[in-house]
Amino acid sequence: LEAINKYIEHQPDDSAAWTQKGRLEFEMGNLEEALESTKKSVYLFQYSSAALNNLGAIYLELDNPNDAKTCLLRAVEIAPDNNGALMNLANALAETNDISESAQCIIRCFELTFAKKELIINARNLIPKYLKHRLFKNVIEIYNFIRKQEQLTANEVFNLAMCYYETQNFAKAIELFKIVLKQNPSDKETIINLANAYAYCNDFE
Repeated sequence: LEAINKYIEHQPDDSAAWTQKGRLEFEMGNLEEALESTKKSVYLFQYSSAALNNLGAIYLELDNPNDAKTCLLRAVEIAPDNNGALMNLANALAETNDISESAQCIIRCFELTFAKKELIINARNLIPKYLKHRLFKNVIEIYNFIRKQEQLTANEVFNLAMCYYETQNFAKAIELFKIVLKQNPSDKETIINLANAYAYCNDFE
């Protein structure tokens, strides 16, 4: 950080240097200093998706999701495939109650690259909000992306089964409820939902 500060003394209009300064300050937990440095970077180069993403991330850490959303929407407008900006935007949109748009951002992240551990963790943290807003089709997509990389927990398999149930894909719901029951044969909620799924598709095995 000291070296960057000295460099900026001689090159105060170097946007990349201000971006790096802000990133280091952010990593050190100096959020207010990081905010000012990154604002300076964006001021010097307004078309930097990376700097706008960093600024949005700082606003999220400062519990300012509205300003975060503004920055991150601009970052994604400039670079639609900026996976980091899309992931941060998903978080900002969830905080501003734009839940459907948040889910679409997460799905887009998985379409770009589903191998990132950070993305999977972030998606799992957001899924409860998506379920609360009954975004069952979106959650199905997200869980199926996760399944390509990691095994779902029993609770996640149950949630996925319920999403298929709610979207009237009873055959798939039955398949997943059976998986849950293999792990927990006495789970009453799963047994009831499995019975209902059989009833809806007229399949009483």
